Amino acid sequence: MGIGLAGCAALNPVYTDSGGGPGPNYDRDRMVSVVNDGPIPLEILGNPSDLPAPDFERLTVQRIRLVPVWGPHRFSIDPETTPTHGYRIVLAFNPTLDPANTPAEQKDAAPDATERHGIQLCNGSMETHADGPYPPLPIKRLERFRARPDQVWPKYLAERLLVRGALCLGDVPITTGFVERNALEEYDDPEFEQVLSLLLYRLMPYRDAPKG
Repeated sequence: MGIGLAGCAALNPVYTDSGGGPGPNYDRDRMVSVVNDGPIPLEILGNPSDLPAPDFERLTVQRIRLVPVWGPHRFSIDPETTPTHGYRIVLAFNPTLDPANTPAEQKDAAPDATERHGIQLCNGSMETHADGPYPPLPIKRLERFRARPDQVWPKYLAERLLVRGALCLGDVPITTGFVERNALEEYDDPEFEQVLSLLLYRLMPYRDAPKG
């Protein structure tokens, strides 16, 4: 998995998966049925804001949206009944960093890291950073990026937000993705909705896996 620049304002870059089709186990028609079946279960790990955890979870549920082509839909962190289809979305805000957990390190670790992160998300073993944003990375970790200071240095010299996500079927990751950007000052903000939308576009694209 590579790194793509989804937005490139000099002081506020947004990095996501570079794309590619969903994995071979992703079935768009099946997901249409899941969306029509009622609220999609949502599991939230971590809290990057200064809000109490329950308030942040409620805000996330309010802000998370699929692209309009899916039609009416809802997500729920506490569904009244457990759907029989077994699918759920898991989001980890500021997961604990390991050598492959920072997108800048992905090129050295993918695809094994991507698979590991998906499994950790779906089986509930991914740990998250203490509440609040990531601190800036040490300068020594930045030296490799001097060839692209306009795109990379501003991001890593600021407090950051990293969100990893997976579409899970039980403990099995069907799709995975991440979004990384400078930390948000306020989470009751359209920019938070943009972060979630970028990630949902990756986790539940309105297209099937490539054939062949």
